Parts: sequence; structure tokens; C-alpha cells
Amino acid sequence: MRKKKAEVCVDTNDKRIDIAKHTGLIAFVDILGYKEICNQSDIIQKRALLLLSKIPIITKRMLGEQLPVYEILDKIDAMVISDSIIISFPLSEENDDIGKFAETLIFLVYVRNFTDDMFEMGLPTRGAVCYGEYHKGDKSMSGLPLVRAYQLAESLDFSGVALTLHIENEFLCDSFIKGFIKESLLTRYNTKSKIWKDRNTLCLRSCPISPLAKRINSYVYSRFTEFGKKVDEEHIYKKLENTIAYLEHCKKQRKANATKKRKTTKIVNEGAL
Repeated sequence: MRKKKAEVCVDTNDKRIDIAKHTGLIAFVDILGYKEICNQSDIIQKRALLLLSKIPIITKRMLGEQLPVYEILDKIDAMVISDSIIISFPLSEENDDIGKFAETLIFLVYVRNFTDDMFEMGLPTRGAVCYGEYHKGDKSMSGLPLVRAYQLAESLDFSGVALTLHIENEFLCDSFIKGFIKESLLTRYNTKSKIWKDRNTLCLRSCPISPLAKRINSYVYSRFTEFGKKVDEEHIYKKLENTIAYLEHCKKQRKANATKKRKTTKIVNEGAL
């Protein structure tokens, strides 16, 4: 005789259940090669986990020293689940469009710095950022922005962070996008993802600060093989090669922007004489 299916009733008015609805930003970040780390010794696994737990805090502290906007930074929440990190940020309802845009900018800078810090520590990631309504509890989260960010992140074949169209449509008009590209926060890149084939996706421009990054090939190889990770499998090596190409692209754009700034400054100075 088959047992009756158990019914679970949840009273959403129960004060013990703390699930809030937010409108904001969600970043889904996936660690590349994490399975290889899990195959290593306990010491290596604990070292990786220790870094993973500390990097979000370190990134927030360092960004706070550059941008003293602690009230905004305190709203950023990072949840680590095995090889995935979910970073959420509820936008302030009382803010006007300019205020929400400023909060979005700070969140994007945080995610860019966080993934660059992860890469530097030998934990390359791929990720995506989305905007929309989501529900969040103490230990749970759900909503379309999370699903969309996950889908785009999983489709990337290199270490980097892409923005969904929902971010572009909500906050980033053409003039803002051009400004952020000029200031080295964003870049257009042909991700060749499974979702958007042959489309120049808007990405957070990686900006590694390590002196080793001057030699991109050896730098990327060393980060991909940290913690005893192997890159002999074809799909992993392909991600490594694609990451080299992406960082080369970011480097060229930084140089081009720096050259334009120098020329603009020179013209302005000459005109003032």
C-alpha cells in the first residue's frame, strides 16, 4: 500500500520565518577547477576554503578604503556554497534613479575586485550579474535574477564576469556604458557563450594588480594550476587559453584608454596656454 505524500504547509505570516522580498542585484560566481582542489589533500582543501571565506571580507575592506561608502558596502552579502558564491545587494527603495545607479556602480566595482582577488589567490572564476526581484532568507535565496545569472555564468568559456541584458536595460544607457568603458570598468567582448553566440557581451573588465600579470600567459597558467589543479583536460585548457585572450583584450583596452586620456589632457593644456 502506497504511503500518502506528505504535505508541507508554510505560513508566510509566521514571524519565525524571515524571508524578505528585494529588488536588487545578484552575482553568481563559479570557481573553475574546484573539483581538482577537492581531490587534493585535506591541507590544500582547508587552505582553499580559508581563502574563500576571507576574500569577500578582504575585498570589502580594501574597497572601503578607496570608497568610504560603508553603509552601501555593508548591504553586500556573499553566500558560499561549495564551488559557487552568490553575492546579493538589495537596492534602496527610497533612492532616486541617480542613487540606485550609484549603488549599482559600487556593487559592480565590488564584484570586479572580488573576482580579481579570487583569481590572484589561485581561484579563477566565471560569473554573471543580473537585476530584478528576489526572495532571501537567512540561509536561502530564490528568484529569476539568480537563475539568469547562473545560466549566463555557466555559459562562459573563460574566467570573467558578464552582465545580463537586464542590467543594461535597467541602468546602463549608451552614454553611461561608453563612460564606464572609458574609465576601465566595463568592456565589450565576444564571449562566444552557449546563450549568446557571436554577441559582444558587456563584461566587467578584469584588472589584475599583480606584477606577474605583465606576462599574461605565465600568470594565467600559474593561477589555473594553483592548489595542484591540472589543466591537461581539453575543456579546462580551452578555458585557460580563452582567459589569456580575454585578459589580453582588457590590457589592450586599458592602454588605448590611457593613450586617449594623455592626448585629451595635452590638447586641453595647449588650449589653456
